[in-house]
Amino acid sequence: QRLVRCGYLLAMKRSRFLVFCVAGAGYLVVCTALGEERKPNAGVNRSIEVPCRKVPVDVSGASQEEHQLICEAAVHAADLLGQCELKTHRRIRVHVTKSPPTVCGVHAFGSFDVKAHRIRLVDARTCRKMANANDAYASLPYREFYKSLVVHEVAHFIFRSSLDKRAVSHTTHEYVAYAIQIASMPSYVRDRFLKSFRRKPPTDLSPFVDMVYLMSPAYFGALAYDHYSAPGNGCRILREIVEGQIEFPAPEALE
Repeated sequence: QRLVRCGYLLAMKRSRFLVFCVAGAGYLVVCTALGEERKPNAGVNRSIEVPCRKVPVDVSGASQEEHQLICEAAVHAADLLGQCELKTHRRIRVHVTKSPPTVCGVHAFGSFDVKAHRIRLVDARTCRKMANANDAYASLPYREFYKSLVVHEVAHFIFRSSLDKRAVSHTTHEYVAYAIQIASMPSYVRDRFLKSFRRKPPTDLSPFVDMVYLMSPAYFGALAYDHYSAPGNGCRILREIVEGQIEFPAPEALE
């Protein structure tokens, strides 16, 4: 019999335990019991995927707080990209881990595994430690910054799905993910982040090449948001990228 997942959580208090149940159309009930005097999710099998309520996202490895932040952020990402008519029909899987994903030999806050269609994301504690080592991130409220990381990776997922297997440059993917990530931040957080960089807002796509990205992903992200948020850009840029009307420059084109 096929398991149909219900996208909600039932919370029931019983003496010293708070029990979360995920029901599968009557065929399966998975419960994780949390002792009120213990740390969130201590001793729980975190490999179990727990769905978000309002968006087709399944989360594993997360604490209660991380699950809440991830689901809130995923809803925001889907809304922002949905306004630009970018959607995905796949369920999005997010796995939270203490060990940072490695991208090109460098520790990252998160990554999107194209083959497995799964997002890996550092846990909140590791995120804080990593953010404190970066001046642009250290002063940001960690909950809002953590949610923005989720938005970034979900944007990768939805954007790639919208391309329908058409190949675009690496910096094109990063432009979209950073633009949506920074757009998702509350205005006071976004302003604080953007003030970390002295820059001239770009009027074309010439800065969006691998060299700029590799020198400073955060600076690249600020430029991406500057360009994306300029009058007349926004959703038009995203749609034209997906439709193949806009192509980002290759490094040799700038020589």
